Formats: sequence, structure tokens, C-alpha cells
Amino acid sequence: MKKQTGEMKTGKDKPDSDRRGYSPLDSFKTRATFVTCAFIWLATAFFSFEATAQNEFKNSDKAQRKQKKLQKKREKGKTVSDRVQKPPKNSAKKPVEDLATVEAMIANGQIRRGTRITRKMIRFEPGSAEWNTLMARFLLHSGKADSRTEFALKVALQSKPEDSSIISLLAMSKLLEQNFSLAKDLAKAALKINPGNVTAKTIELVAQSNIEFPPSTNLAGPLLKQDDDDAVVEPETTKTKPVAAVQLSKTVSEVSKDSDSLIKIVETAGTAHDAYLVAAAHFRMHMNKARLLQVLNAWVKNNPKAAYPYYMRGLFEEEFNRLDRASEDFQKALQLNPLCVQAMNRYAYVLFRQKKYKESVETYDMVEQLNGMYPASFGHRADALLALNDYENAALDYGRAVRAYIGEREASKQIAAAKEMSKMRQGNVRLLWARKVETLNKAKKYQRAVDEARVLLMFSPGYTRAMDARQKAYQALGQYELALKDLNGMISLSPRVAPWYKDRMEVLTKLGRTKEAAADKKRWENVLQKGVPE
Repeated sequence: MKKQTGEMKTGKDKPDSDRRGYSPLDSFKTRATFVTCAFIWLATAFFSFEATAQNEFKNSDKAQRKQKKLQKKREKGKTVSDRVQKPPKNSAKKPVEDLATVEAMIANGQIRRGTRITRKMIRFEPGSAEWNTLMARFLLHSGKADSRTEFALKVALQSKPEDSSIISLLAMSKLLEQNFSLAKDLAKAALKINPGNVTAKTIELVAQSNIEFPPSTNLAGPLLKQDDDDAVVEPETTKTKPVAAVQLSKTVSEVSKDSDSLIKIVETAGTAHDAYLVAAAHFRMHMNKARLLQVLNAWVKNNPKAAYPYYMRGLFEEEFNRLDRASEDFQKALQLNPLCVQAMNRYAYVLFRQKKYKESVETYDMVEQLNGMYPASFGHRADALLALNDYENAALDYGRAVRAYIGEREASKQIAAAKEMSKMRQGNVRLLWARKVETLNKAKKYQRAVDEARVLLMFSPGYTRAMDARQKAYQALGQYELALKDLNGMISLSPRVAPWYKDRMEVLTKLGRTKEAAADKKRWENVLQKGVPE
């Protein structure tokens, strides 16, 4: 047996494991790795099971709450099976509407609602003569004779070419367009089919009278405008222009005889609301106030339980500034039909004009609950809130009025939408927006006022009312240089407005530019005394 020495072993003397590069710890590391992986797998499985259990617990708890809620509804008789379900918005299910019920909405003064319902029915019955005829009636009672009205009547005539009432509505449409000759011919055709058609008789006489005694050119256009979508916001701008002189082909006595004949027809018109509308619009175009009220009184007398005649008479009483009588008529219309949103809307505005601001706001709140607000309605309620010193809510309503015109969009898209509107609507948007900026100033929200004015001036550059409101906000924020810039622009556009010189004088004084301030003081005095700055 060899003696072991302290000499190192050579590679030949090492075991095979050592030659492969393994150490004695390798087997231990392998086992530790395996154990670690197993532990991780078990932990993952455990937490996954725990989460699943929690979800199942939550779902079971939610199901129990839902079951309890359903049980309560069953006890009250309000389960889904016990009540009528509304079809989803995108449902193709045909709405159930009775033609006679919808037609009665004219007498009830629900013109706008009737138009919406009729439009829905036509989607499912596009060739229906009855629904298309009713659509044309609603549009005509809204003062609209356009391609939609003509198309609806043409569809109706395809099914019923010999229907006297449809032909008389087409004549009414042409009368509204002031095509008096064609209206007269169509009315005659309707009378050949049905000699007792009161509406056709009225249209024939009105058309003949307008051919020989044309209305003033500045009153041309729609016979009636009941829809407040295009209402001018400022009351002072709604004054009727004087009737221009026209060349008459009839004497005054002959015109008076025609009027007498028309009144006789109307007094026997019964429930023919179209006939009253045509006669009333005719006398309104000729500014014959006495005859107009005769027609309206006959309309109310012959239909004492219908809301529409009271509403129409209230409109004309309001136009002639007889606000107390207008208020009575609108209230009577609402007594007969509490859902007559148009009458409620006008009643709220009459209250505003009577300076009953609190009552006006409350009435507009009721209109809003019935989804009957027009853009101008928001504007009028904002005016009433402003009179009550409720600046924050007034600013909100002015904003709602603007959005009702141009929608909820980005500023650039709002501006693009506003520029595509008619000039009158653009004027309404501009005015309402400026009032919002002014009201924000009164509410001491100056930075918001600056931001709103900036967007408004992008839509309407050089609008001095917006610039004036913004310069006041700049002054309140202590940004006098920016205020001065706006004042310079305003004065360059309108150099004869005295208050602007005073404002600029004050801004220049705050900036320490006393010489320029003194010069503006002289200009201010000159404008007040002479009407010119120099």
C-alpha cells in the first residue's frame, strides 16, 4: 500500500466527475432550483384559486342583490313582464300611433311633437297617403313650405290623385311661397272635386285678393313663423317695419268687400284649422289688425275646447304688445292642454317681457322638463336670470343657447358650423356668446371670460362687443397692455363711441402714460358734445 504524500494529484488521478467540471455543490443546486420552481407553481395556483373564489363570491353576492331587487319589483307589480317595454333606439319595430290621435295634435297645439311622430311613421310607411298628408299639414302649420312639404304631398297624390284635401294643401303650400296664380288654380281644382272644401274656398279668395292687391315686399316669405329656432334674441330688433307703398289694382271699397267675404267663409269654417290659418296669415301680411282679430276670435269661438286657436291668438296679441291678453290666451291654451309646449314657451317669454323674471324662469324650467326648449328659450331664461343677479346660471344658459345652435364640439368645429348658418342665426350666436362673456365678467370669472371671447373673436373677428367685454376682463386681471390693445382696435373700428375713450384714458393712466390719457379725455368730451373725437 502506497503512502499518501502532500503532492498534488495530476489530472489523470482525478475522478471522472471532477474532469467534467462539476463540483460537489452541483447536485444540491439542481435540487434547490427544482424546489424553487415547484414552490412558485404552487403559489401561483393558490393565488389563482383564491382570486377565482373571490370572483365567485362577488358574483354570487351580486346575483343575490339582483334577485332581491327583482323580488321587490315583483311585489310592486313593476317587473319587466308587467310593464310595456320601449323598443331600443336602433330597433326596427314599427311604432304604434293612431292617425286620428296624431291629427288631433294640431287642435291641441302640439305641432312640433306631431311632426316628429309623423316623420317616424313615414319611415315605416313611406308610401302612406294619410301620413304624408298629415306631415304636410304639420309643416305648413309651422310656416314651412319647402321641398319636404312638396314631396310629402306628391307621394300622397300618387295614391289619391282626386283627393280634394290634398290638393288644397298643395294650394296652401304655393300660397305660402307667394305663388298666388298657381295657388288659385289648385284651389279651383280642389273645389271641383269637393265644392264644400272650406280651406280651398279660403285659399282661392286669398290668392285672388293677393294677385290684385299684392302684400308689401318687406313682409314676403312664410305666412307664419311659430318655430322659435330662428327667433331673434333681442326684443328691440323684432319691431315690424312699416308697410311699403304698393300700386293697387283695386279700390279700398273693393278690398273691403273681399275681406267681408273672407270673414263670412271663416265664420262657418268649423274645425277647418287650415282655413283659419290662411285667413289670419293673409290679414297679417296686409297689417289689417282689425280683420286679423276677427279671424282669430272666430277661430276661438268655433273651437272653444281646442288649445291651438288660443295659442295662435296669443301669438298675435303678443306681436301687437297686448301682453296681458296674450298671457290670458296662453294660459287658456295650457289649461286645455298642459303639454302644449309652444304655448308654455311663449307664456314664459311674455312673463319675461312683463318683468316677472322669477315666474318666467320657473315656467322655462317646466318647458325644459318637457324637452321643449329652443335656442332662444335658453337665451331668454338667461336674460331673466341676469335680471335676478344670478350670474353663474345666466352664463350657463347663454352657453346652452350657443351650443343649441352649434353643438357640443371643439372650438374649430363650432366656428365652422356657425359660419355655415344663415346670417340671422349667426347674429344670434354672436349676440348670445357676447352676453355669456359679459355675464362671466359680472360673475368675476375673468379668465374664463377672456377664453370665451378669444373663441368668439375667431368666429367673428372685429366684433366690438366681444372686444369690449374682453378688455374689461383684462383690466380686472391687471393686464393693461392687452386691454389697451383691444381698446385701440375697438376705437379704430368705431371712433364715435364715447365710453371707449374714457376706458382707454383710465388704462393709459394706470400705465403711467398721462399725456396720452389727457388727449383721450379731450376726445371723450368732444364725442359727448359734438359726436366726433376731434
